[in-house]
Amino acid sequence: MKYSSTTASVLLLLSVPLTALSQDRSLQLTTEIISQRYCAAGPDVNTMQLRLRLRYTNTGDQKLIIYKGDKLYYRTVISRHQADASIKKYDVDLIHARYSDGQTEHIEGPSPTKAFIILRPGSIHQIEQTVSVPVMRTTNRRIDGALEAGEHTVRVTVSTWYESKQLAEALRERWQRNGFLWTNTVASIPVRFIVNRQNQVSPCQ
Repeated sequence: MKYSSTTASVLLLLSVPLTALSQDRSLQLTTEIISQRYCAAGPDVNTMQLRLRLRYTNTGDQKLIIYKGDKLYYRTVISRHQADASIKKYDVDLIHARYSDGQTEHIEGPSPTKAFIILRPGSIHQIEQTVSVPVMRTTNRRIDGALEAGEHTVRVTVSTWYESKQLAEALRERWQRNGFLWTNTVASIPVRFIVNRQNQVSPCQ
């Protein structure tokens, strides 16, 4: 498994949903912080590792088909205050991807393949994701892109489709007896967390 950095295609997937495909708000994404760990990344900067649990909930009245395979793209944004988050003012804006360079992923078939999960109304699907964020060790000087100690909010946006609109429409029609194929990106509600002041930490592994 490899992890990629920001690319034009990732930005497109995360910023431009397939609006031509009629979808309502029946898929809800929430974020839970499982753990926070700190390690020393430099003389003035630590790395905070946020372990997140992403919970997809089908809040509608029909079954949803959700992609869960090897080509997921994430955008994690962190703001100092909820007011900043509401106007899209971010202290940290990370876009990262998970993809497999092994065998070609099989997503086409008479019914949803193992790259998908079917969520019944009220059902939940959970995954975990670790995000590494630079944090300031001291307040002696401001470091761009590093978080200060104190309260912040984190929000995660996840893609749910990476192939063409035409293929999505074809599979949605083919699989309609199994459920509705969801292809829009989903964004979580911002969650508050505290960056602790760390004076002495172990080197990052």
